Amino acid sequence: MRSEPSKSHPLLPSEFDAQFYLSTCSKDLQSLDPDAAYQHFRSRRGDQNVFPSASAFLKDKLSDSKFPGDAKRICVSFNWRDYRDLNEDLRSLSPLEVVKHYLANGIYEPRQILSSARLLDRRFAVQAKLDRVAPDVSIQVVVHCYYYDILCGLHLYLRTLARLGAKILVLVVNDRIQDSVMDDFLGSLCTGGSNHEWFRMTNYGEDWSSFHLAFQQGLLIKSGVIYKIQTKKSANLGPDGGVAWTDEALQPICGSYSNVFDTTELLTHGMRSIVASSLCRQTGFGANKNMLYDYLEQLDLSVDAARNDSFCMGSMFAADAGFLHRYFSRLGQVDYKQESAGGTKFCGRYVGHAIERTIYYFASQVDGSQAVAWVD
Repeated sequence: MRSEPSKSHPLLPSEFDAQFYLSTCSKDLQSLDPDAAYQHFRSRRGDQNVFPSASAFLKDKLSDSKFPGDAKRICVSFNWRDYRDLNEDLRSLSPLEVVKHYLANGIYEPRQILSSARLLDRRFAVQAKLDRVAPDVSIQVVVHCYYYDILCGLHLYLRTLARLGAKILVLVVNDRIQDSVMDDFLGSLCTGGSNHEWFRMTNYGEDWSSFHLAFQQGLLIKSGVIYKIQTKKSANLGPDGGVAWTDEALQPICGSYSNVFDTTELLTHGMRSIVASSLCRQTGFGANKNMLYDYLEQLDLSVDAARNDSFCMGSMFAADAGFLHRYFSRLGQVDYKQESAGGTKFCGRYVGHAIERTIYYFASQVDGSQAVAWVD
């Protein structure tokens, strides 16, 4: 009876795993000891279909296009012995079968793959659901940034989105934020191949102008899902300046991988035009109503229908990219330098505060009453 090859051998290269290699060979070679297995491997080294270890096999099979920025990390961290031992249904499989199972199924399932890891990485499981529901969907996150400390507070949301393939676009309107600081922040999202960007924009006092200018400059994707986020900080948002408000606005739409999946599903296949936290509907009005009505007319929308529907919409939401392009195209040019009296102390001065509220009316009147999904 042959003995099972050892996990390691003092005279063999560290990158050679005899047990895995033999599982890729024919049955008549299974009795080879580690030294003989290595010599057999060396005799076949020129064959492209010969792999000395599970890591080498994974490196060959994983596609960077499917797992942007993650293929190298997976190859280094995956341990087929741990994966087999930690999952009872896999314990009868050979090393090669174990690795093939991981590639075909396990990478997309909430399974434990390392004995040293206490948490499960559910990201690829959600990515698989995204691929089934919305294959090749593009996700863009547009962040209006005046307060860098608040941007840092958004890091968890942005990293969650980035790890699912979203591209982050930060619109910086504060000249005191240095270039190197922004470069470091985007680098801290740790998503490898994702090409995140930031641009400087003119500060007109509120976030909607930056969002509109991004459209005019061709920075918004034309199809897919766009998240609109801003770094809010204001005394009228509570004693913490708006941190709790921001969490309540973002948690339902991007607070976890599952939230991102649910939001993306709602915005694909024409199901919804906008998805936002139900909190955004309950916040109140605030803006200059006369200015709002002027822009409703500019959008060729019904002012009478809008008078009976009070809400606050524009700060944080996710929307279908095509819908946003239709909205901005109809809105046309806007002079964001203009200021006006009216509204409340905090929301009355700026054109953007009125315009951002028109997007809800545009969705409901043009795309139908079910176009906006309010989620908790």
